[in-house]
Amino acid sequence: MGKGLDLLIVGGGLLGLCVAYQAVKRNHRVLLCRLSDAERPQADTLRNQSWLQSGLRYIGPLDEDERTLLAKEMLAGGLDLHDELGIPKPKGFGIVRLGSAAEAEKLERDGARMGVDVVRLDNQAQIRAVLGEFYAPDSIYYATPEIPFDEPMLLRRLREVIRDEGGLVREIPEPVEIIPGEDSAEFTIRLDRQTVCRPRMTVLAAGAGNVPLLESMRLPRRPNLELYQTPLLVVPMTTMRGARIFQDRVRRFSVISHPPSDGIPNGAMVIGTVEGTRTNFCRAPERRIPRGDLDAFWAIDCLRQFQLAGRFTAGFEVAVDGKQSVYPWVSRLSSNLIAAIPGRATMCMRVAKGIANELGSAVSSEGGVNVGTEWVEQIYMHHDPYYGRLNDVAEDT
Repeated sequence: MGKGLDLLIVGGGLLGLCVAYQAVKRNHRVLLCRLSDAERPQADTLRNQSWLQSGLRYIGPLDEDERTLLAKEMLAGGLDLHDELGIPKPKGFGIVRLGSAAEAEKLERDGARMGVDVVRLDNQAQIRAVLGEFYAPDSIYYATPEIPFDEPMLLRRLREVIRDEGGLVREIPEPVEIIPGEDSAEFTIRLDRQTVCRPRMTVLAAGAGNVPLLESMRLPRRPNLELYQTPLLVVPMTTMRGARIFQDRVRRFSVISHPPSDGIPNGAMVIGTVEGTRTNFCRAPERRIPRGDLDAFWAIDCLRQFQLAGRFTAGFEVAVDGKQSVYPWVSRLSSNLIAAIPGRATMCMRVAKGIANELGSAVSSEGGVNVGTEWVEQIYMHHDPYYGRLNDVAEDT
């Protein structure tokens, strides 16, 4: 039985590292366990669009205060995520296509309520030049404060600070297991075949991996976690000029344009559709996108030109108790167990601060748990050429 462990964090994505960062700043003795991304991206953080949300997509009607608050939290969360680490917020803009004058009026009202600029674009020739094949004539377009962000850079910085403050970030060969005790509040953690521990506090921040962890426990009321899989098309080049994000609310897809860089010489685009398909949990290497989802994707006319050029990543999102997956969720399930879902990566640092406030006082301890290997490998997003062979398409397609 491992002893001397104040705080165990399960999950090596952005939320887990943000929690570890906040915890070491409060003098907690931290061990974060994660799976290696060397063969393929395991962390859901590395399998998304890297979209720094402004909240404009999610703001509710004038009388829906909860969604409006969520939208404002997204806007503030993006700043918080960067300010905490002393990293400048990225610059740029996005373009949104709307289907009606009523939608345009609502967007302008929402921008005013959020305190962000939304600017109507009227020069159709310029819009066509920016959007290229994604342009649709006779439409309403706005420039919005939507930008991608550099998730690997943030992860590297978080990892560096955690290590400098004495925290441990370790890669283990198999997922963590929870071994329930006789009492619903009792459990131990198996980190590998040799190491079982009972930390003073455990935080489950494993994204979709929280599903099997919580299912293994004898909780009096287990939260209902639902998984949705979304196909994300990776195109190993970028054809958009100027705008970093295009959101088409008529045809219901979005494009994140990552410009050329040393690591991505030709740039890359990550294209996602709005609808996700309910699915069961499986580990990243087993995820596959079924034919029906691909057919729906290719039914969008302007995307079909990328059928031979692109590859797919299966992105997972988690909804809790029937609530849309964009909402963050933090629950103290027992005196020594907290589980959390960030909703959107944009809000990870804000959610982590709330979790850190629930941890209580740090406990001074001797010794610790020696498990796995130190996480030192380079960090890549799924759209990086490093994962050029990744394609989560089912074999029968």
